[in-house]
Amino acid sequence: MCFAGWLTRCSSPIVSSLLCFLFLASISSFSLADDHGRSEHVCQMLATQQFHPGDEIWLVSSRASANRSSDPAKLEWSRLVDGQLKPKQFADFKTSHDSDPCTRTVVYTHGNLTNSNWAINGGLTLYQNVFQNRTNQTPVRYLIWSWRSEREYRLIGKDANMKSRRAVEEGTAMRAMLDQLQGPRPILLGYSFGGQVIVSALQSPTHLSTAEPFYVSLIVPGFNRDFIHCELDRDALQMNTKRMRAFVNEKDRVIWANNKNLCRRKYRGSGMCNYLVSSKLGQPDYLDEVDLTDENSPVHSIDKYSSNPRIIAGILCQLESSAAESAEWIQTQPLNIEVFEASEALDSFEPIEAPETFESFAPAPMLEPIEAYEPGVIYESVQ
Repeated sequence: MCFAGWLTRCSSPIVSSLLCFLFLASISSFSLADDHGRSEHVCQMLATQQFHPGDEIWLVSSRASANRSSDPAKLEWSRLVDGQLKPKQFADFKTSHDSDPCTRTVVYTHGNLTNSNWAINGGLTLYQNVFQNRTNQTPVRYLIWSWRSEREYRLIGKDANMKSRRAVEEGTAMRAMLDQLQGPRPILLGYSFGGQVIVSALQSPTHLSTAEPFYVSLIVPGFNRDFIHCELDRDALQMNTKRMRAFVNEKDRVIWANNKNLCRRKYRGSGMCNYLVSSKLGQPDYLDEVDLTDENSPVHSIDKYSSNPRIIAGILCQLESSAAESAEWIQTQPLNIEVFEASEALDSFEPIEAPETFESFAPAPMLEPIEAYEPGVIYESVQ
């Protein structure tokens, strides 16, 4: 019997909640282990990273507290070039996105208890498993969104509540970045608690409701109870989402313990669709829930989930749909208007009269107008 199944059979809610707390604490303590080996592994991944033809890999970090801002220009940007992360600016990323709509932008966000090395490692692992060897030839601009989610408080509940507030702040920062991008919308990928970052970015009716909605994939998403019950704007989320695919695993130990705490206050049931459904707009037809309970182990790992065939197929399906819509969008865009305006302006120019000093200047002998030529007759030039 798995640990999650044994906890389910606990008759006392108090005992069950206590065991969930102890289990999450043990997971958190494990994540605090020295990651020196992981750092070396990340350096090796960066040096040996292979790209699908035409792809780009970017990293944006808001880990410095002073940089967590709604202004994307204040975040730390870099791009993977020749095995190294080269410092860049948001303007560079925006120019790349806006000038090349044929390359689809994909934004990946990690979950809780993740330092900078783990964020890069998880992001590159997902890229390798999902995008690197794809048969789809649509180029991808892959952006890893790294946010400060290391454990900061000893009490797991206090730490999770703080991360929940920070995830909403990260969603605000991400929304500000998305609002400044022109052209087709990026595809959004959220893993674990990164799902709350994505959902937070999509629930602003003032910024996004009039824009093109997003394709979203949530991999075993985790949500804070207070966020779900008090802060989530389901109407705005539904209006800003074109298609959302949520991959769930009821045996995932971390997500199971989180949902056990989440369901202590019932809210339209216990499923992911019920958490995100809008009371005004009804059952969302944009949301697909894919159950991976019988396919994945209870281990909470982006390495394992990103190699699941159904997750890979689901993300690539959204990539194809987004690419098709992007091609249609490009066809509807006007050509270079400045060139046409310049040519039209030439037609309206008035001829300039020659100065009097040129009046005595004899014109060079010319051939007769072509209209006067007779077919089949060979003419000689005027000497």
